[in-house]
Amino acid sequence: KKCSIQCRMRTHLNLTPLPEKYSASHSNQIMSIRVVFFGTHDFAAIILQGLIDSPLLEIRLVISRPDEPVGRKQTIEKTPVKLLAEK
Repeated sequence: KKCSIQCRMRTHLNLTPLPEKYSASHSNQIMSIRVVFFGTHDFAAIILQGLIDSPLLEIRLVISRPDEPVGRKQTIEKTPVKLLAEK
């Protein structure tokens, strides 16, 4: 059975879904894991999206390479991670 990136991350990080007793009314009692993310390329943006979607993680800082000129016209483009982090 194929597993989504979120499923693989949950398995790798040993994260399990929150029990129902931890509903929104009890969310202030749950400690989140603070994360600093380093990444630049497309695959890093996919992983960052999975981390953003996780209810147990709090993304505190995202670090990516500076914007660089791309192509023949040398237009400045943002990295995929920066585009996602700015949302």
